[in-house]
Amino acid sequence: MQLAFRREGEGEPVLFLPPLGGTHAAFNHLRRRLPPCQAILFDPRGSGASDRPASGYSVQQAAADGWALLDGLGIGQAVLVGVSFGGAVAQAMAGTHPDRMDGLLLISTWLAPDAHRSELVRVWAELYERLPVGLFYREVHLWTFAPALYERSEATIRRLQQGLALERGHPDRAVFRQMAEAALAFDGRGLLAGLRVPARVLVGGEDRVTPPKEAGRLAAQVPGAELRVVPGRGHGLVWEDPDEPLQALAEVLNAVEVSGR
Repeated sequence: MQLAFRREGEGEPVLFLPPLGGTHAAFNHLRRRLPPCQAILFDPRGSGASDRPASGYSVQQAAADGWALLDGLGIGQAVLVGVSFGGAVAQAMAGTHPDRMDGLLLISTWLAPDAHRSELVRVWAELYERLPVGLFYREVHLWTFAPALYERSEATIRRLQQGLALERGHPDRAVFRQMAEAALAFDGRGLLAGLRVPARVLVGGEDRVTPPKEAGRLAAQVPGAELRVVPGRGHGLVWEDPDEPLQALAEVLNAVEVSGR
């Protein structure tokens, strides 16, 4: 399995795990503002410039791919940053190799299945098969971005949507459905009970996909994790208010340095 990646900066390794169907480009708006670290951004299997096998899209396989990428780069320990589906993958990675974890930042993600979110993901999987990519993301963004963002900066949303419509690295329809099924099946309860690293859980106060209540349940599963609810932001917190995840990452990296991990 060949995974396309980019490696930037020096210092503590930080692996960025993108949302459902996303590529390394999901973090492009953060790259020039990252705190000092060795950032590893990549395209998961089935997306971007990475290999596209017909099967193998479970969360567990995505976690194995993440560790395999770090192995190939000669990296033993790392901080993981996961957004939405990437947060599920980060949990699976941490549960598989807690000894290789230096820190954890989970953004707009979930702990366990939920009836409302499950129906939403099923609908998105159907729409992905039926709609042009640009229209699909316009619909998704009505759920993922807080209404205030449309009033505050509709131009930002339009630029993001135009970029997504032009991007050529989207998963095939059959692959996206498998990714969606993996999201539906993920249950992280009990995975992180033995984790002892600096950790933050971020969620928008108006997140309708993974609401603050779900983020609270997730944070309670991570010993010592700090939960931060950002008022007025939605599921797209990492794009709506990038200062928040950047600050949280800086805090995790500082805690890693202080702990001497």
